[in-house]
Amino acid sequence: MSFANLKFTPSHQLVLRASDAAAAFTAAMGPQATARAKKPEEVEKESRARVVSGGGDPGNPMLVLGCHSIQLGKYQGQTFRWLLENDVGYACHVVASNQREWETSASDSPLMANKDSIARYSCAHPAFAEHLKFRRAQEEARARATLPGRGGEALVGFGLFKEATLKDLYDSKEKEHQTYVKWLRRKTPQPGSAMDVAIKYILGRDKERSAAATPPPPASSSTSSGPSNSTSKAAASTVLPPRKPTAPNFSALVHGGPGVLQAQIRKLMTPPARPAVPADGQVSCSGSGADQGGASWRLRGGDAVRGGHLGAGAQEEEEDDDGRRGAAGNTHSCSG
Repeated sequence: MSFANLKFTPSHQLVLRASDAAAAFTAAMGPQATARAKKPEEVEKESRARVVSGGGDPGNPMLVLGCHSIQLGKYQGQTFRWLLENDVGYACHVVASNQREWETSASDSPLMANKDSIARYSCAHPAFAEHLKFRRAQEEARARATLPGRGGEALVGFGLFKEATLKDLYDSKEKEHQTYVKWLRRKTPQPGSAMDVAIKYILGRDKERSAAATPPPPASSSTSSGPSNSTSKAAASTVLPPRKPTAPNFSALVHGGPGVLQAQIRKLMTPPARPAVPADGQVSCSGSGADQGGASWRLRGGDAVRGGHLGAGAQEEEEDDDGRRGAAGNTHSCSG
């Protein structure tokens, strides 16, 4: 038989844990130093001999490769096929380590050649190759999840939704995903396991969602409402008077035509006429303002007389005029 007989769980997941036979082998070997790695030619010769002794075809490359012996680690001396049938998890670790070594450096040592052969034989099994690809994606996602705020990018890593991220599983609206999340909330995981990481993430998201749904406490009225109320009251009490139009009849003037407009303009520009002094009247103004100096003024015929001091000719004229006005009884006086 060229390929190994891999074991699966009832949910069609590859069994990664070591078998009882693997545990018995490591217990029998005990702690001992690893022997020197054989050269690739020597390993190939021994493998062909095993195939022939078992009645197999030495011309079958996969059959011969499966009979190669392991040259490293706790299962040194066992064949590649035995390794896949008893401890797939360890085989994944060896192959993943080999891939990282090739990315950083290249070596043609017998140990590196043996790792290359293990990787070539193991990846020929589709289920193993698929799990190895998932393992690599899981490691990269785990590295991203260590960054602040990106914990949800880690993969679930187990069960039916192992390839989904924790965030996608939690936020999914599908009934199967929601049921799975509810089931995880009731589980008690092994500390440090993938399930433990998933449950911690789910419970943390539950707390965040609960905090977001809680309304914030009401703001203090003494600090927030005081200034705003006073400002609004001041704004309400400040009422600007209506703007007084500068030219209320401007529209009417314009619509009245050029002649009406020019006449109104001349009227506005013409100063008001002074009140005429009666021909035979007398206007006497007296006051005590600072500009009058306590003196009395009398107007006659356009002449201003202050304090009753006139020239000689003016006094005679004043006496004649006084006699005439006294007779006529036409005297006007104003005091200020």
